[in-house]
Amino acid sequence: MIFLMIIIQLPLFCLMGQIAREDAARLQIRNAYVWPLAVGSLYRVLTNPPGWAGSLLAALLVCGVLMTVTLLVQARRGKRILGGGDIKLLFALLLHIPVPALPWFLGILCVYILFLRLCWPEPGHLPLGPALCGAGMCLMIMY
Repeated sequence: MIFLMIIIQLPLFCLMGQIAREDAARLQIRNAYVWPLAVGSLYRVLTNPPGWAGSLLAALLVCGVLMTVTLLVQARRGKRILGGGDIKLLFALLLHIPVPALPWFLGILCVYILFLRLCWPEPGHLPLGPALCGAGMCLMIMY
C-alpha cells in the first residue's frame, strides 16, 4: 500500500526535491515550483471532503501568523526572517497534510531544521525549503 502511494505521489516528490535543491542553492523558491505543488495539494483537499476545512483553516492560521511575525520583525529590524516562498510552500504543504498529522509534521520539521542548522555552512542564511519538503515527504508517506 505504501509503495502504491509513493508511485501516485511521485510527481509531487520530484517537485519537492527540485524546490529543496533550488532553495539550498539560491536561498529562493520560485513561484513556478510552488504553484504546481499548491494545485496538487488543492486536489487532495477537494478529493477529501471531510478534511478540507481543517486543512485550509490550519494553513491559513499558521501561515497568517508567520507572515504577521515576519512583517513585524521586518518593520522593527529592517530584515526579513522568512521569505515569501517559504510561507507559500508551507501553505501548500499544510493543505496537503491532514490536521491530525500536524504535530508529526511540526516535530519532523524541527528535526530537519536542527539538522540543517548543524550542517549548513552559513548559519545566518538557512534555507527552509529542504526542511519543509523533507518533512512534507515524510508525512505524505505516513498519511
